[in-house]
Amino acid sequence: MQAGFALFAAGLIRAKNSLSLLAGSFIDVCLGTLIFYVFGYALMFGDGGALNHLVGAEGFFLLGARDLHRGRPVEAGWLFHATFCAAAATICAGAMAGRLRFSAYLLLTAWICGVVYPVAGHWNW
Repeated sequence: MQAGFALFAAGLIRAKNSLSLLAGSFIDVCLGTLIFYVFGYALMFGDGGALNHLVGAEGFFLLGARDLHRGRPVEAGWLFHATFCAAAATICAGAMAGRLRFSAYLLLTAWICGVVYPVAGHWNW
């Protein structure tokens, strides 16, 4: 998905911005999966106690994470959702191509993968 979104968006923007977009798509996978591993999965699938309707609050670094995937390992569920989390950030990369500095784009990726995707996923799943 990452390669497809990156190449599609690179074909729609000015050539001078395409390298930055491709680097951003690569960073989405690296940074996004790391952030989703550290606390995104916990916010999405953790039991939040009194905060359960807003976010989860257990399972950081996948330690003590609950198996919501009906017999599959927690790591398999994490990998599935980490790929879609990174894809969500890459879709935003195409929309912001040529409009943000790379450092601001890294903050946007961290925000999407660390807060937006997990919280929206918690509310829906």
